[in-house]
Amino acid sequence: LRVGMHGGPVVSGMIGKTKFCFDIWGDAVNLASRMESTGVPKGIQVTQELYDLLKDIVEWQPRWVVVKGKGEVQAYIHMKEDPPSSDPESLAHPTPHP
Repeated sequence: LRVGMHGGPVVSGMIGKTKFCFDIWGDAVNLASRMESTGVPKGIQVTQELYDLLKDIVEWQPRWVVVKGKGEVQAYIHMKEDPPSSDPESLAHPTPHP
């Protein structure tokens, strides 16, 4: 699983004549999609704008990615931590999240 995120204005609407579908379009959607496609498994990759909002919440690693139509873009990635041990005792008493 890979996750890519970006924020910004979008346009939304319904498409279709007989089977309707809701969709969103815009640069924010495209950039979020590129963050996902250039990400790595078990990672959440965000743009600089979201990093600025989230940098004090979780640990991020900076990286540069090539984005079609934009060139090199500064991105930040948060990797999913390994799951806890499968030891039944550790599962019965999970480590509290700060």
